[in-house]
Amino acid sequence: MTTYLWTGASNTDWNNPNNWNVVSGTNVTTATGVPGSADSVLIMSGNSLNQAGYTYNGDSNAMNNAVKNMTPKLSGTTPVTVANVTIGGNGGPATLSTGSTPFTVTGTLQDPQSAGVKNAQGGNYSLQGTNIHVVHLVWGTGGNVSYGTGNAPATVTVDWMSGSGQNDNGNNSAITVTKGYDVDSSGSPSFQSGKNGNNSWKITYADGAEKRYPNACFLPGSMIRTVHGERAVEEIRPMDNVIARVDG
Repeated sequence: MTTYLWTGASNTDWNNPNNWNVVSGTNVTTATGVPGSADSVLIMSGNSLNQAGYTYNGDSNAMNNAVKNMTPKLSGTTPVTVANVTIGGNGGPATLSTGSTPFTVTGTLQDPQSAGVKNAQGGNYSLQGTNIHVVHLVWGTGGNVSYGTGNAPATVTVDWMSGSGQNDNGNNSAITVTKGYDVDSSGSPSFQSGKNGNNSWKITYADGAEKRYPNACFLPGSMIRTVHGERAVEEIRPMDNVIARVDG
C-alpha cells in the first residue's frame, strides 16, 4: 500500500499523475502516480503537513508551498477505488468532487484530526458526488464539513458511521447507513440533523444496522465468559482468553 498526497501541481484532474506525490513516512517525495485501490490519499494543505512534521523532498520549508490546490475532481464512468482518504484540516477547505463517477473508499474517510495527524485541526472539507461508497465514515468535531451543494446534494452509501460531528452542513445530501452506526446513551444516532449544529442531512438506516455504543463499558460484577468459565469483568487481565459471539 502506498500513500499519495494530492498537490494539484498541474490542474484538478484526479487521474493526472503529476497532481500526486508519493509519501514515504513523513517525507513527500518527488515520485508521482495515480492512487490505486490499495492506496491511501491525503488531501491537505502544505501548511498543515508542515505543522505535522512533514517535509517535501527532505525540505521542511518547501512543504508549505508544495500543495497548489485542494480540489481534486473525478470525471467519466470508470469506477475509482482507494483504501483510505484523509481530507481537510488546517488551511482548507479541501473539496473532493467525484461527480457521477463511482467512487469507493474501502477503508476510512476522515479529517486529519480524527486520523491522528499531529497538530491537525478537524473538519474543513467538502465532499461532492452522487455515487459514493465509504466503508467507514468518521465524523470529527472540527466542524465546517459540507456534503454536496445547494443545487446538487451528494448521495453516499456508508457501511459503518462513527462520531457525532459538529456544525456540519448536508445541503440535503442523502446518506444510507447499511451495517452500523454510533449511538448516544439513549440509543439515538450520534450523528443526525438538528444535533450538535448539524443540519440539512437526509440519513437512512438500513433494517438490521447495528447500534454501536462507543463509550460502552461493563459494570463491576458483570460476568464474562472465558475458556475457564465465567469471571467478573474486574478480574479479567490482558491476554486472558474470552469467548465472544461474532456475526450473531
